[in-house]
Amino acid sequence: DPAKNLATDDWKALHSYGSIPSTHYDMNLVFIDALLRHLLWTGDLDFARRMWPVLQRHLAYEKRLFDRDGLYEAYAAIWASDGLGYGGGGAAHATAYNLWHNRMAARIARLIGRDPAPYEVEAKWIADAMQHDLWLPDRGWYAEYKDTLGLKRVHPDAALWTVYHAIDSQVPDPFQAYQALRYIDTQIAHIPVRGPGVPAGDWFELPTSNWVPYEWSLNNVVPAELAHTALAYWQGGRVDEAWELWRGLILDTMFMGTSPGNLPNLSQYDAYRRETYRDFGDTTGMVARGLVEGLFGIVPDALAGELLIRPGFPREWAYASIRTPDLNYSYRLDNSQSERFVIEPKFSRPMRLRLRSFARGERVAAVQVNGRPAQWTNLTDAIGAPMIEVLTPQAATRYEVSIRWIGGATAGPRPVTMAALDRPFRMEFAPATVQELFDPQNALKSAVARDQTLTGVVNGLPGWHTVFVRVRQDDLTWWMPVDFEVRLPLQVVPSANQDAQTVRFRVRNNTPVTIERWATLDVGGRTTTVTLKVPALGESGEIVFPSTGLLPGTVRVPVDFAEDGTAT
Repeated sequence: DPAKNLATDDWKALHSYGSIPSTHYDMNLVFIDALLRHLLWTGDLDFARRMWPVLQRHLAYEKRLFDRDGLYEAYAAIWASDGLGYGGGGAAHATAYNLWHNRMAARIARLIGRDPAPYEVEAKWIADAMQHDLWLPDRGWYAEYKDTLGLKRVHPDAALWTVYHAIDSQVPDPFQAYQALRYIDTQIAHIPVRGPGVPAGDWFELPTSNWVPYEWSLNNVVPAELAHTALAYWQGGRVDEAWELWRGLILDTMFMGTSPGNLPNLSQYDAYRRETYRDFGDTTGMVARGLVEGLFGIVPDALAGELLIRPGFPREWAYASIRTPDLNYSYRLDNSQSERFVIEPKFSRPMRLRLRSFARGERVAAVQVNGRPAQWTNLTDAIGAPMIEVLTPQAATRYEVSIRWIGGATAGPRPVTMAALDRPFRMEFAPATVQELFDPQNALKSAVARDQTLTGVVNGLPGWHTVFVRVRQDDLTWWMPVDFEVRLPLQVVPSANQDAQTVRFRVRNNTPVTIERWATLDVGGRTTTVTLKVPALGESGEIVFPSTGLLPGTVRVPVDFAEDGTAT
């Protein structure tokens, strides 16, 4: 801008050709996302033709302003934008938005007689960049962003929006989606929802990030963010976790807050602001999506002429129903193994039904659609539990689907466990039979998957990891995730209570063998030899060492057991 001595005028660039909002926020991404989802619900190609110039201008605008070698910088494009900036770097959530929008643009272009090639090329360019630059294969999640300048480092501590936008935009494959959700399980604090009259359960809420110190918009407890995260759990097949999070936010905001029946901007659990604003638009919109697309699993694709129903109910529910302007839908479970779905679509465009259901037995006895025998397919890429799909050959005004299961229960989730680095690992899968191992994080070496057992030697970085084992039980095949925390065989653990006169710690033994022997301790350069007994998978008694002569701050304490190893 000549008036500013040739400095860039971001305000003028932000409101250049293709910009939609007139504020300082870049809500183009949000509007276009809603527009494309509207087309999936309606299949309205006349409207798509009218909006095509808007979509073209938007995608050109995003690329002109925010493309960073395939990644896209995020500027004021989501709720957290008040305090969020990336200094020119490519952010995962804006990149995910642009990837899905280009893929949808290519798809719409074919349907309305336009050239899809430019959008297919751009989508591939973005997908490759996101996979190469932001996916952390040895950890199993997307980095928050990558610096454009300097050392071009990635920043691994992702916020909720990085995980849920990637999944909602269909960026990760099912294995990556599972791993990214495990990042939330293990790296983001879980806040129990408890209070007078709150029913017993593992209900919880989440801060939006693990970043410190507190900064407005960056690490709040935001119901809209929680609803979107719950939807991502449903989309990733993590039904139990989705329900526990979604019900937690409903109990908190609608029953425990200062305004009953309310969906506020911030939760009462927010550390600084507490509950703020009434019936916030972000929250009502995302809770609605969570209810419809997540809990009831209503996902229409009118452009393809298909209505996907993938229920996200808790397994113990015996019945559920919902009525919306677009469809009536009810579910009933009888005798724990007989399911009945009644779906009456009222969409403007007829759609055939694609119904997915988790297994309630190891064999399918019968499937009927509108009283006639129907074909079903085992979804062999399902993760966590076996699932079947019923696809009707044509559209109908009413679908009554019955599924009858027989046989014993299928193998359940494997227990989350701890594993010591370079030590043997073993997991049983009975009554299922192991068929294949997929270890994307290289968490095991010398692994053997055979019969009903997985064995190997623990490998990889300390921290949480997942390996996937394809298993089969009677009619059904699916992938079983095995989650475990890799720890060093021996660790020094500081005691919770410290004082000025001493250094207090314990030795933790993460191996299955008790250690009882001489050990050499080095505290600040002063060594001593003691006899330590450390039980298998346990901790020693407290070790107390005088702090005389030690410098303030962190003290490195090696404990050497010679052939048993060294802990620090």
